[in-house]
Amino acid sequence: MDDKSLEVMHKGLYHAFVQESEIAGNLAFHPKFVSNNQLKFHKVLTEIEYELQNCDAFFISVAFITMSGITPLLQVFKELEQRGVPGRILTTDYLTFSEPRALKKLAELKNIEVRMYRTQNRTSGFHTKGYIFEKDNLYRMIIGSSNLTMNALTKNKEWNTKLISTKDGAVYKDLVDEFEALWSDNSQRYDEHLAKIYEENYQRQKAIQKQKIQQEFEAIWQDSHTVQYEQVADSYDTQYEIVQEQRDVTRQMAVPEMEMYKLQPNSMQSGFIDELKALIANGAKRALLISATGTGKTYASAFALRNIKYKRALFLVHREQIAKQAIASYKKVFGPTRTFGLLSGNHKADASVDYLFSTMQMMAKEEIRRKRPITRCISFLQSSSYTVFKQKIGGFFMMKQPIVPLELPKSDRKHFKQRTKNDLLLRCKVGPIELSFFSSLDATQRNEILERVFAYGTKVE
Repeated sequence: MDDKSLEVMHKGLYHAFVQESEIAGNLAFHPKFVSNNQLKFHKVLTEIEYELQNCDAFFISVAFITMSGITPLLQVFKELEQRGVPGRILTTDYLTFSEPRALKKLAELKNIEVRMYRTQNRTSGFHTKGYIFEKDNLYRMIIGSSNLTMNALTKNKEWNTKLISTKDGAVYKDLVDEFEALWSDNSQRYDEHLAKIYEENYQRQKAIQKQKIQQEFEAIWQDSHTVQYEQVADSYDTQYEIVQEQRDVTRQMAVPEMEMYKLQPNSMQSGFIDELKALIANGAKRALLISATGTGKTYASAFALRNIKYKRALFLVHREQIAKQAIASYKKVFGPTRTFGLLSGNHKADASVDYLFSTMQMMAKEEIRRKRPITRCISFLQSSSYTVFKQKIGGFFMMKQPIVPLELPKSDRKHFKQRTKNDLLLRCKVGPIELSFFSSLDATQRNEILERVFAYGTKVE
């Protein structure tokens, strides 16, 4: 190699590994990082195609070869065949991934010899990805993660390094020695005999995979959680509608939050909404939701309000902190489309707000009720006494609108036991999706949930 070429190589190495800002010289002598980057219009395929077009010989060793991977290069391979540029391609039967059609296409080219490294009865696999191109006694090598597949050459996140060496370079010598060893060791020419054996194995593996997928599908199809669509159509329609509403609300935010955008009802909440809508349609004035702690009763009420389009609501609690938490949940559901207010010992909200959150103690005061008349609203009671509500509060503004306790002590459940035309007890069981939440609870929390379940007489499945 002449001194001028060596000088250019030195500049390229210095630019690549010492100081990027230094004058690099001829770009063809640069070591470089090779990847797929759509923003920069970079593709591994482009580098390989360029080197193939300009080489005097090439060696390729890759684990996987597909038809989609070689199709963009077929024209180049045919041109090399016409020019008599020799090439060697080494692949493997490892995982039986390479497509027989692609291997046959390459083996048909007169200038290319294809060999297959056999991994049967071996403890190690074959996972090389290397491309070597010879030109004017210089060798350019692309080594990294890219197989001869379409995704690897054009889309996937791949990391490869492109190096340049003389025939006396240590890296080149080690790489070629390894290639020659694999080429000779337990590898066979991909001729008609081997092609037949490999294709039989390939088709057998495809059949096994197809059978496995079919078995998995049948297992899911027969699973107790898989039901006819007609059985869940109404609940799915409700959930779909609520999800779309949630996304519409989020888009109205000045700064949309991903947490709000992804918020959607679980199966208990969807079931509650369907039942509540049916009760209201039948003229019911009372409904009771019983569900374990942490399953989302507050969110259930918020989703229900938005779905049935009640413009006003009263949310009663026994502690101010619970009211604040409920308001925070409601804001995630309604965003800027509704106004909220808190009525407690420390907060005096205007009764004109869309949704009023109040403690039982404040709403029980006669002067509060007279100053803040509440009409035509749906009422939610959270962990409150229905007896206190009925005696001290309900008679004042309980019109013909529904009252929905989200949780009640055992002593108050009698008010909801009668299954009459206008009164119906709504029990929402906790399904498998919700149960996943409870695996992370400590013993105290689990015992609290069990106590509530036993008190309400609701079975958690």
